Amino acid sequence: MVKLSDVHVQLGGDIEVTRAPGHDLEVGLSWDFFEGMSPVDLDCSVLVMDFAGMVIDACYYNNLTCLDGAIKHSGDSLTGEAENFDEAIQIDIDELGPEITMLVFLVNAHQGGNFEHVESAFAVVSDVLGDGKKKALADVSVGCGQKSTGCVLGLLYRRDGQMGGPWLFRNVGKMCGGTNFVESMPEIKAVTNQFIDPGLLEERTLTVNSKSFNMKKGDSVEIPADLFRTGDDFYIGLGWTARYGLDLDASILGVDTEGKLITCVNFANQRYGNAINHCGDNQTGAGNGDDERINIDLDKIPPYVHKLYIVVNIYTTGGSFEQVSDAYVRMVSIGNGHEFCRYNLDSKISTNGLLFAQLIRGPLGNWQLNATARPCNGKVADDSEMKQALKITGDSSWRGKFHRSADDGPECCTIA
Repeated sequence: MVKLSDVHVQLGGDIEVTRAPGHDLEVGLSWDFFEGMSPVDLDCSVLVMDFAGMVIDACYYNNLTCLDGAIKHSGDSLTGEAENFDEAIQIDIDELGPEITMLVFLVNAHQGGNFEHVESAFAVVSDVLGDGKKKALADVSVGCGQKSTGCVLGLLYRRDGQMGGPWLFRNVGKMCGGTNFVESMPEIKAVTNQFIDPGLLEERTLTVNSKSFNMKKGDSVEIPADLFRTGDDFYIGLGWTARYGLDLDASILGVDTEGKLITCVNFANQRYGNAINHCGDNQTGAGNGDDERINIDLDKIPPYVHKLYIVVNIYTTGGSFEQVSDAYVRMVSIGNGHEFCRYNLDSKISTNGLLFAQLIRGPLGNWQLNATARPCNGKVADDSEMKQALKITGDSSWRGKFHRSADDGPECCTIA
């Protein structure tokens, strides 16, 4: 039987979530239907948002873990007859990055009716103790008896949106439409946007007329799902100034949700279907404008590709980014040359490999561009050290076209 807490959070109220260091947090939901009524299939989901209000991941019945296991869903209950919680979401707070500032908890009547058929429902926020036992911290009631098919139950958010700040839980209780979180997004955004600076919201969402956003390390911009549906795709342009004739190479590593390597697009393997096209290798960094350019059509990237790593490597033996200056990556419209955003490398890197930025597919069909600037080692993008640093498994098919050159050492590849 579910144990309620001594603290009931009123509608619109907050409670600071205090837990023992290292303990997980659980949000458990329980519901009952009116006697004689057929059960409604209620589904609980949690959306993960960053400080700019962008959805970066989601955990729900069809995606039971997210953020590398930091958030876990118990699975789908179709009847509401579970002895304890019907559905529960467990969160390893310590594993949430500082850029994550809000978790949105949502309940939808997926099929079989609406909340008019639900007699009672509530959620309990608990501290999961080291021995597996749980201490209830607070509970909230879920609105019932209404014809709505969705309910924005509550928010777990950082105080004042501070990156790395303390967490609070708010009882939202906003009824909404939609049988899943995608359909409920307008109401979700109406709730979460109240916690985001309006100027930041506008700045971090790209539009066809948006001014160029100068990114810093850790910044993200959202690429709406419909931004390039008219065929006006974009390219990633990279530039640098290199001393001593260093040969730098830009590449794209595509991986699935498990981190398995799907494709490596680089100077030797220049196409991934019609989705990604590498425009060739600039071995000197000489000349004006972008040194290397990679065209991307997001609509043609297969749905199993979850993330695109934008990587730059120094192919020249003995070279490092300490010998490189004025490095940047930018996102530009192919149709009219409009620059959406630019990231100038703003940190010193001593390795010969660099994860410059990454494109991440969101759960709503949108994508995000994140400025990363993470140092790695490797003369080509899919060297073993690079893959280990980025937690990538699997090998690239393009390596079958190459053989090792003894003259250049064990890490160098030349065309056979």
